[in-house]
Amino acid sequence: MSMLQDAERKRLQQLTRNNHRTRKALRTITIILGAFMVCWIPWHVLSLIIGFSCEHGTLSCSVAPTLYDISYWICYLNSPINPFCYAFANQQFKKAFIRIIRLDWRRS
Repeated sequence: MSMLQDAERKRLQQLTRNNHRTRKALRTITIILGAFMVCWIPWHVLSLIIGFSCEHGTLSCSVAPTLYDISYWICYLNSPINPFCYAFANQQFKKAFIRIIRLDWRRS
């Protein structure tokens, strides 16, 4: 009877470990995808507005050029934001990232 209980306990531990890994992966993907959407959606929305409301060959648009430029540069921020998103979502990555920022090249 004890062997059955041990086997069941090990199976439950394995399921719990797999469930924990799945949740960690989901959290990481959610944070990365959220950052991507925050950075890219403004530009896409403004591009659609410009595409449908501006007349070709004229400068009359319903979107201010400065607003469009800001949304365009926010798109470029997605790349440098990614390491911080990974560091926020993953504890191992966070430790390695902090070591790199501190220029700590020793093996741990």
